Amino acid sequence: MARRLAPQAKLIGTGTARGTLYDLGTYPGAMFGPEHHGEVVGDVFALNAGDNFLGELDAYEGTAETEDGAMYEKIPVEVRLDGGRTVPAMTYALRQPPPRPKPIRAGDWMAHLRSRRL
Repeated sequence: MARRLAPQAKLIGTGTARGTLYDLGTYPGAMFGPEHHGEVVGDVFALNAGDNFLGELDAYEGTAETEDGAMYEKIPVEVRLDGGRTVPAMTYALRQPPPRPKPIRAGDWMAHLRSRRL
């Protein structure tokens, strides 16, 4: 999906949103909102709103309804970019906390992956 995203999106920068990031094994999951005391780190992209790519991205992220319900939902968040500016964004959030939560304290999935490899 990253290869498909590259030509469809413009990187705005790296930012943080209030939330909790979880290690779900081979991928992360996050929950957002004022009740969370941590921050989730991620890249912010501008996508073409009219592009069919958004539907593909929703399907890839698991927002489509299934027998048991979707694992993720697309929600609005406020993101603080590294330069200090705050921008509105959409993100994929877990609908429910994981059954055996493993929070990633630093909120950064890529740094967490690097530390797991050490």
